[in-house]
Amino acid sequence: MELKKDTRTYQLGNAVLDKTFEQTVESDFILPDYLAEIVRIVKCIGTPHIVNKQKVDSKVILDGYLQFTLLYTSEDSSALQCFEQTIPFTKQIDCKVPIESDLVETAVKGEYINCRATNPRAISVRSSVSIRVKVSGVSTQTVLSDVQGGGIQQKKEEMQASFPAAMGQKLFSAEDETDLALNGSVRAVIGAESRIEPGDYKVITNKVIIKGECKTHVTYLMEDGSVQTADYVIPVSQVVDIDGCTSDMQYDVRLAVLDSKVELKQNIEGENTVLSTQIVGEVTAICFEQTTVETIRDVFSTTYDYQYKTKPFACASSTILAPTTVQIKKQLHLDGAPIETIYDVWGELNLMGSRTEGENVVSSGTIKVTVLGRGADEVLQVQDKNLDCELRLPAGQSAESAAVDLNAQIATISWSLGGDGAIELQLDIACQAVLTQQFSGNVVEDVTVDEETVKEVDKNTALTIYYCDTGEEVWQIAKRYNTSVDAIMQSNDLEDDRIGDKRTLLIPIVSE
Repeated sequence: MELKKDTRTYQLGNAVLDKTFEQTVESDFILPDYLAEIVRIVKCIGTPHIVNKQKVDSKVILDGYLQFTLLYTSEDSSALQCFEQTIPFTKQIDCKVPIESDLVETAVKGEYINCRATNPRAISVRSSVSIRVKVSGVSTQTVLSDVQGGGIQQKKEEMQASFPAAMGQKLFSAEDETDLALNGSVRAVIGAESRIEPGDYKVITNKVIIKGECKTHVTYLMEDGSVQTADYVIPVSQVVDIDGCTSDMQYDVRLAVLDSKVELKQNIEGENTVLSTQIVGEVTAICFEQTTVETIRDVFSTTYDYQYKTKPFACASSTILAPTTVQIKKQLHLDGAPIETIYDVWGELNLMGSRTEGENVVSSGTIKVTVLGRGADEVLQVQDKNLDCELRLPAGQSAESAAVDLNAQIATISWSLGGDGAIELQLDIACQAVLTQQFSGNVVEDVTVDEETVKEVDKNTALTIYYCDTGEEVWQIAKRYNTSVDAIMQSNDLEDDRIGDKRTLLIPIVSE
């Protein structure tokens, strides 16, 4: 017998890879002649960047570099010296499957850095960086959605899912020159941190227009030995081409800084007071479309012997939370002599993982705080401290048992010195999160019936009495007695397909 079968094809997200890799970065340097010799190392800083991504067959090839900055003092212990250099690296990752059309996202951070002076003019650097690589794409799956004829009974399941209907990614650059209008010249840039804060986006035919702000915080060393800071903003506006995107879709928009270079330039008086900033950024937009997924989880025939086969099937429903800022306040106690003047405070956020807790997203970890300042003896101090932290983001009912993909960055740090020498810190953490509910299991791929083998029905029995337990499924009872779910529910005035309390059921016998 030819059964009437209907199928449906769904476009589903395909997570090819989401893993963190370690990369060792090492090098040795000789100080240039114009710099003084090293007497005391104050601080070595390593900031990693990924500047190029290539997709070749099943491999991702990442090119990057570590921006190495050495802060040290020479014979004059109060005068800070600065030496900068870049250390290139390449990481090759095998994804095992072709990824030419997939989306590749990366996030890189420094794990540790050690440096030592092998002689007063030579430096040996050893460091490690971690690189998170996320490769995602779109795949299609065809499933059986309905079968008619042959006395076929079906256990169907419907679920609301969201799938990535389209996605786009684009590299862009932004430049700016800022005159600090200083009385005096800048000797060197000690550190520069850039982050892009997403703003509004607008969807037009096959395009997404995304706006944001690139915010840069710069710490620089003056010729007189003092340390100062500057903050400035570069507006960002980008158009990403995404075929098939529409305004009624849900969008996950991310902006990231891949590379940031801040260099000194001279003003018209010939002094180094102009900061030239070059940013390489990446914008990623994923469009999610809602759909109802219909599958068959189980099947049997009340009339004929039958055969069926199943296959694994998985889909997900994603909820994109609105960007939010979490404020953390901490009190910091440093070791040794108290700092009387703070030049700058840097922070590095290290989250250990995220989870859902009630209607909140919770993420715990540490913040590595670096304080640059001077004590009463005018000796420059740089101290690191790790502070425990916890982020809590409201997510509503969508948070229940969902997987969390959280992107969190330190947006701003402000501080003040307390009377007891403690430092009062306030950190604003910019957070973006996507919650994903995953549905997986086996679904019926195909079913056949054997017309030559008809099931025997006892025509002398029209009704069976069954004593059921609490929580039993009507489907399992119907399958056991070779009848239909509808027949049992109608005969017993049931409104739910799962039995609430122990009771007696009348089981009608059907053959079609």
